[in-house]
Amino acid sequence: MKLFSDPIIIIDTETTGFFHEAEVIEIGAVCIDEWGRERTTFSSLIKPNKLDRRATQALKINNIDPQALQTAPSPQTIADCFAQWAERIPTRNGPVMCTAFNVAFDKRMLEKMGIHLRWGDCIRTLTNNLMKRTGQQPTNVKGKAKAPSLEEACSFFSIPYPHNSHRALIDAKVSAKVAIEAIKRHTS
Repeated sequence: MKLFSDPIIIIDTETTGFFHEAEVIEIGAVCIDEWGRERTTFSSLIKPNKLDRRATQALKINNIDPQALQTAPSPQTIADCFAQWAERIPTRNGPVMCTAFNVAFDKRMLEKMGIHLRWGDCIRTLTNNLMKRTGQQPTNVKGKAKAPSLEEACSFFSIPYPHNSHRALIDAKVSAKVAIEAIKRHTS
């Protein structure tokens, strides 16, 4: 059964934090075809302009070695390489559609790098709507409904959550699995 009209790209970024000045330090993307099969991937570290105290905290979460970032390609180099990779993906309906578990965040971070894409539905929103519909929406510490984390989405769909999460390509691949399950349930 076809899930999509064309191949799509699922993207994840790792950043130096959530604050306004945060920078992308890793991008991971997986292209899946119309049937949900993985076709190709893209992954790279990205050299940040600065690594301050807040960035150091982020690096602890995603286990990225600050030394590896010092020799990583520049944001412009990666933006160009990513654009070339995405343009090679054959589609019938214009530029390849992209999505992410948290489109709003990843879109904002990539646009700061000069990467402008054709964005589709947010995977977290699709998952959240399904969770609401089945009465399984997660709650925060105060008991109020909230959007799911990637780990909560994996649990909802019975997808193993990787022990080495918080790396861009790993999270993009698991987000692709969540997207496939969300689309299957949304269309059934």
